[in-house]
Amino acid sequence: MRILAGILLAVSLSAAPQVQLQRADKQVHVTIGGKPFSTYYFDPKIAKPYLMPLRTASGVVVTRSFPVENSAAMGDPKGSSFEPHQRPLYFGHGDIDGLDFWQEQVFDHYYTDHGHQAYGHVVLKKVDEISGDHIRATFTLRDPNDRVIGEEMQTYTFSGDDDTRIVDCDIVMTATNGPLDFGDTKEGTFALRLATELLSRHAAATAG
Repeated sequence: MRILAGILLAVSLSAAPQVQLQRADKQVHVTIGGKPFSTYYFDPKIAKPYLMPLRTASGVVVTRSFPVENSAAMGDPKGSSFEPHQRPLYFGHGDIDGLDFWQEQVFDHYYTDHGHQAYGHVVLKKVDEISGDHIRATFTLRDPNDRVIGEEMQTYTFSGDDDTRIVDCDIVMTATNGPLDFGDTKEGTFALRLATELLSRHAAATAG
């Protein structure tokens, strides 16, 4: 199964600045036109890979500032949009072979409605390519006992110009140990978590 998505921050037809990718341990820093854009994280201690933060061409951060690694301390647990598992940009589904790859067990103490569903987690298998304008990495999907149920290949291609920043996302899911069953759930599947200031109700209240 292949899932394609694109994120476009602004609109312009200007010439494209150079994309630079720099590997640093369990992450890759993304720079466009000499300006920081985002960082791709794939630490095995975190349940899924993600991009954080996302910046506009002018440097404004448009995604929220938490969680940081496995801490949601910067958020407000009483807030209606707290949801600590929702990282700035990530892929996940709430029911793959009955496992929850959307929420994260490390934040379980914040949840009141998760029931008895077991959590899955994603572990880096290899970084396939860091070249030019794109990153490609392969991950294994695992159950709580570390049994591998499938693989997930993520490819992120970055571009932009003086006014835009674009991320093309290509997700390929492969069944490696029998069929992968994607259950019908509202929890998923491709997410972009914006800063609170960009939420419609907040923006309307501010404007008013």
